[in-house]
Amino acid sequence: MKKYTLIALLLAFSFANAQFTTDEVALTTNTNNNMNLTIETSDSEVTITLSGPDNKWFAVGFGVLSSNTLNMADVSDVFLYDGTGNFDKVGHDHVAPTDDANQDWTIISNTVDGIYRTIHASRPLNTGTDNDYTFINDASDIDVIWAYGSSLTLNGHVARFQETLTRTAVADIDKQQQIKFAMYPNPAKTNLNIVLPSNLENSKVEVYDILGKIVLKKDLQASFNTLDVSDIKAGIYLVKILGEENTFGVKQFVKK
Repeated sequence: MKKYTLIALLLAFSFANAQFTTDEVALTTNTNNNMNLTIETSDSEVTITLSGPDNKWFAVGFGVLSSNTLNMADVSDVFLYDGTGNFDKVGHDHVAPTDDANQDWTIISNTVDGIYRTIHASRPLNTGTDNDYTFINDASDIDVIWAYGSSLTLNGHVARFQETLTRTAVADIDKQQQIKFAMYPNPAKTNLNIVLPSNLENSKVEVYDILGKIVLKKDLQASFNTLDVSDIKAGIYLVKILGEENTFGVKQFVKK
């Protein structure tokens, strides 16, 4: 009964415009090399949240050529953190990825928590550039290569793997009312980071439990916010962002 109450609450906030997500995928949980990836698409843009070790380069490549592709040089489109500030990279045969002349990713947030860095970025589904992978807003799988190095320098030891990410449809908010926001980590234990559009003013957050009861609410500042969820019991919750003129956005999060 509680599960259906949560679903009903989500549907009450949502409409039928399609949006698709991989949810958060734990690429690796190796000590000091933990990497997580989320890919979300709407009808116009793709958003990724990628985390990895702050003291090493880490990357995800799109457009896997075959089941044997395990090299970032084999794919043209790479999103890579190497401490330079340029994340949009181009793969080259037998050569480390280099900066794309067109840095198409818009960095929404780039934060460090302990030894891990989390980057949240978005770009159009199709940039019109040959080097860039074209994302499709549907439930099709996305094949990626992910990798990390032994330092921020791209040469040296590399651990690399291929992954097929499945996607599911999620309810989207009507475009007239939608507030797009980022939220991580998810699951969260103590702090939940919320990144809002830079032009959003006078907003607040409400957190609902599975019965539809508000368990936490707070006024928000523009852009980056941290919500203390340490006193909330473990479980599934809905986070609702409310802006001016009846605008809002909703996402689900899990409290560890």
